[in-house]
Parts: sequence; C-alpha cells; structure tokens
Amino acid sequence: MAIIIASLAFVVALIALWLVSSSMKKIEDIGTTFLKRVQTDQRKISDELNAKIKKLEQQNLSMAKQLKKLTEGSESAE
Repeated sequence: MAIIIASLAFVVALIALWLVSSSMKKIEDIGTTFLKRVQTDQRKISDELNAKIKKLEQQNLSMAKQLKKLTEGSESAE
C-alpha cells in the first residue's frame, strides 16, 4: 500500500513540475514580447530626441554665427 501511495505522490509531483515549467515558459514568452515592445518604443523616442537635439545644435551654431557677425559689425562701426 505504501508503494502505491509513494508512486502516486511521485506522479503528482512530476505533473506539478511539468505544469510549473509550462507556465514559466508562457510567462517568459510574454515577458520577452513586452520587453521587445518597450525597447522598440524607447529606441523610437530616443531617435526622435536625438534628431531634435541635432536640429537645436544646428540652430545654435547658426545663431552664434549671426551674433558674431552682428558684434563684428557693431565693433567696426564704433
């Protein structure tokens, strides 16, 4: 009788391990999908911000050149 109960307990334990491993695989797949989606969104936002920064740097250089021309012009007028 003890052997039958031990065998049933062993089978139940193996089934429990199988269920847990299949659940973990599903959770990992969901996590991986979510992580890829977040990384894609972050990459897109980062690219947009880098483009804006580059545009602002170009505008800053342009304004610095214009300011330099204006200051040189005002110095020569004095």
